[in-house]
Parts: sequence; C-alpha cells; structure tokens
Amino acid sequence: MTEEELCKSIIDVMLNKKSQDIQLFNVKEISLLADYIAICSGTSKVHIQAIANGIMELAKEKNLKIYGCEGMKEGLWILLDAGTVIVHLMNPIIRQFYNLERLWANANSISIDEKTNVDLFLFEHNLVKANETI
Repeated sequence: MTEEELCKSIIDVMLNKKSQDIQLFNVKEISLLADYIAICSGTSKVHIQAIANGIMELAKEKNLKIYGCEGMKEGLWILLDAGTVIVHLMNPIIRQFYNLERLWANANSISIDEKTNVDLFLFEHNLVKANETI
C-alpha cells in the first residue's frame, strides 16, 4: 500500500466516523517526520477514541503497522504514527489552543468533507507524471 493509499484509507475512516474539520497536509517537501499529516476533531472523548480505534482496526485489516499511539486513555489528543502518515485526533478546544495547522502552513493542504475529491489532492503528482510522458 502506498502512502497515498494509506492516507486515503485513514481519511475514509475519519469521514465514516463523522470526524469534524479534517485537514490534510502534504509535508513531503518540508519534513522528515512523515509524508502526510492528518488532523481532525471529535466531539467528545469517546468520539475521538472511536476514530482512533477505527484507524487501528484499518491497520490491522490491512496488516499495517502503527508505530506509536499516544493519548488513547485521556482521549483529548490522540496521536497515531502510521509511518508515512501522522494522525492527530483532537478535542476542538485543545486543537484551537495548540493550532498545529500553523506549523504546517508552508505545506500543500486541503480541508476535507464528504464532498471533497481527496484523490485529486493525493494523486495529483501521478497525474502530472503521466501527462509528462505523453
């Protein structure tokens, strides 16, 4: 599974679990930490934990490794390290306070809802390469 496919699958889980204010950052060019950073909010501790559990179930189904999981017990800010994709699941108040989006302001980013074409954002570099060879 490519990092784009992993990212798309994680976003799908977020959408299916009714995550709020989903932001996706392509940080390949500006960070050594990961290729993508995904951030979303949940409405409660239980909701945030459910989103995290959904992502961990996806990883188990696809035989993918989650390298780290922090904050699950508290459920206010859960960090999941899926290698090339880092996921932040946050309480809206904590998210506003820490404003992680400003850290990645120089990255290409997209706000996602159920109407967003995530594939266009994730796979646009493949489309450009395909057109260059024509």
